[in-house]
Amino acid sequence: MRKTSETIKKAKGTFRNKNIVGLVIDKCDYTTPNELTEAARKEWEQIASDLSGKMMLTILDRKMLMMYCEEVAKYWKYQNDLQTEDIILQLKDKNQKVVNFMKNPKLDLSDKALTNAHRIGMHFGLTPLSRTKINITAKKESSPEEQNLDKLTLLRGKGKIVPIQKAM
Repeated sequence: MRKTSETIKKAKGTFRNKNIVGLVIDKCDYTTPNELTEAARKEWEQIASDLSGKMMLTILDRKMLMMYCEEVAKYWKYQNDLQTEDIILQLKDKNQKVVNFMKNPKLDLSDKALTNAHRIGMHFGLTPLSRTKINITAKKESSPEEQNLDKLTLLRGKGKIVPIQKAM
């Protein structure tokens, strides 16, 4: 089967750009949510102001960023607990005789929280690799000519510009 060129796909209206296109977003105010735990609030204050200042957040990101902060808070809580607890736990019978050993469950919980935080953080550009894939541009004020163009629409595949008809 022969490959269809980009020009033909564009003419048919079936072209899909596989490149990541930069997002145009507004800077938004990010106040700390009341629902967060104290440790998650600290993480929020560090991350949200920086991301918002770089114009990388919208109000739609609020819940996902809250989840990220909670996962980071869980990770540090489990890590602090493991500083005072044994990594290998002894299982004892009724007579307090050691019968088996077990890995501390907080190790798994800590790993799970770190994995979750890493996965969510990648979407916000919080890892070096994910930052290289993000292309953000600040929303600029539109001129009167651009505002008039917003009132026009391009007919698919025809290349003609016609005014949008208002519903009556």
